Amino acid sequence: MFMRMLQRFSLWLRILRLSLCLLLGLCLTTTPALGQHLLHFKGIGPVAIANIIPLSPSLLNRGRQAYAAQRFREAVTVWEAAVTEFIDRPLQQALALSYLTAAYQQLSQWTDADRSITQSVDLLFTIPDSAQKLAVSAQVYNTLGSLQFARGQTQAALETWQTTADLHAQTGDGSRYFNCLLNQVQAQQSLGYYQQARQTLTGLEQRLPEQPPSLQALGYQRLGQTYRLLGDLATAQDRLQTALDLAQRENLATGAILLGLANTAQGQGDWEGAIALYQQAEQSDAAEIRLKARLNRLQLLVQHRPEAAQPIAATLSTQLAQLSPGRRQIYAYINAAQSLLQLQTPVATETAARLLARAIQHSQALQDTRAEAYARGYLGHGYEISQQWREAQKLTEQALALAQSLDAVDIVYQWQWQLGRLLKQQGQRESALSAYREAFAALQSLKQDLVAVSDDLQFSFRDRVEPVYRELVDLLLQPEPQAHLPTPAHLT
Repeated sequence: MFMRMLQRFSLWLRILRLSLCLLLGLCLTTTPALGQHLLHFKGIGPVAIANIIPLSPSLLNRGRQAYAAQRFREAVTVWEAAVTEFIDRPLQQALALSYLTAAYQQLSQWTDADRSITQSVDLLFTIPDSAQKLAVSAQVYNTLGSLQFARGQTQAALETWQTTADLHAQTGDGSRYFNCLLNQVQAQQSLGYYQQARQTLTGLEQRLPEQPPSLQALGYQRLGQTYRLLGDLATAQDRLQTALDLAQRENLATGAILLGLANTAQGQGDWEGAIALYQQAEQSDAAEIRLKARLNRLQLLVQHRPEAAQPIAATLSTQLAQLSPGRRQIYAYINAAQSLLQLQTPVATETAARLLARAIQHSQALQDTRAEAYARGYLGHGYEISQQWREAQKLTEQALALAQSLDAVDIVYQWQWQLGRLLKQQGQRESALSAYREAFAALQSLKQDLVAVSDDLQFSFRDRVEPVYRELVDLLLQPEPQAHLPTPAHLT
């Protein structure tokens, strides 16, 4: 369905491009303003979507505020009302449907997301060609690409983002064009197109010197993050350091860059350097950056200096409670609980259990099934640590069912593996083998899709793969229980 829409859209795009170039003298410019869709025609200054398409501040803006705070269910309610309000204004309705799709995606409501993005794209084909349509189309197709990527339709996402980049180039939105190319890099890496990914990155870097310093700093930061995902840690460090130098010279915020440098140092095995950088990032003005840095530092301290982790762990609950309700808070709870469970002390395990219980409660309130699957699974791990096998198994099976309902293979493998361990502890060898085999099958299906695993959760996917294989082999090598061997009396 999405491919048919893209084919139809590509034809429309070629026609519109020719007409715009002939009639309006379209030219590419860049803008330092983030978060705006800009059009730039000869003789006409940059015009934001809000100016060319009157928006309803009481609805679309309220939805944006809820979405930014990760209150996705509230955003859905508001944007659904906006779709109804714009029933006689198809261009505005297409934009509202695009926003609605993004919120549905965050809630893993895939059927609703598919329906709303299809309606949005279909509306575009009923609207006469115009500069406004071009701007809204860029927004709609960027959302379509994000949805395809989240659904595992990586090749389709790559093609959609290529179309989106073409649209952003025409509208003159330099920052969104740049971000769209970074999305392409992520898709290329996920597909195993490493050479293409590097070529795209090279093209991005060639454009950076033309940008204002603020966008250059952001660009080098994003490049550093992308090179880190590609495994090129030396280049990642170099680009992030360039971003840091620019930000410091221009008196820009440095917290996110320091966080990226710390993550890169951790990947290079320099855990002491990473801890020092995390401490610097904790001085950021942005509360989210401060907390991420603190949680990542806690993870390293748990692994290398457990005694130094205790003071941080003792204050976590209070800090986490101060976060605004939403998805960030839920994943912060889960992230903190992971580190606390590693300490394997009664106090830390109890604190982790409380955090995970809150995460479950909040994820249910937000109807975020993916987050609930994580929280229930890690709570099951807490019971596993305390050797309460039945309760651990119950929670793990609940988490597994939630993950399977989303077809979230990256979560399924974790809870199949955990279920296998629990069944093994209870002497249920055949059931344990079945669970391990399911975990193995899930890992096989992921293949090159490692980069799509959520970066919100702290532990490297690759670090988790090897133990599953090893434990499965160990279990296969164990002799089967010989319950039906003849007794000595029968041997005489």
